[in-house]
Amino acid sequence: DKAGNLWFLGNGGLFRYHVGSQKAAYFSSNQTGPASAICVDDSGYLWLATWDGYVKKVDAETGGIQQATNVFATASTNAYRNIQKLHAAGKGH
Repeated sequence: DKAGNLWFLGNGGLFRYHVGSQKAAYFSSNQTGPASAICVDDSGYLWLATWDGYVKKVDAETGGIQQATNVFATASTNAYRNIQKLHAAGKGH
């Protein structure tokens, strides 16, 4: 990201590594949910998608996680609620 962080998803959660300071941070799956995809937008926010259909916004600087929305809230079944990819659109989209 713009702050010099590398972000990784693993079985246990989300990992942040700052290249300049060589410091790492870990966010457990209890904090993130079952994460499946990540994307950084032009404003520096990291967006996190989960296998259960949620999209969350992560403040890259503080690590604060906000639940944005359940994109499948109106679906009649839990089947196929996973999000596998995210893509940052242009500003205002």
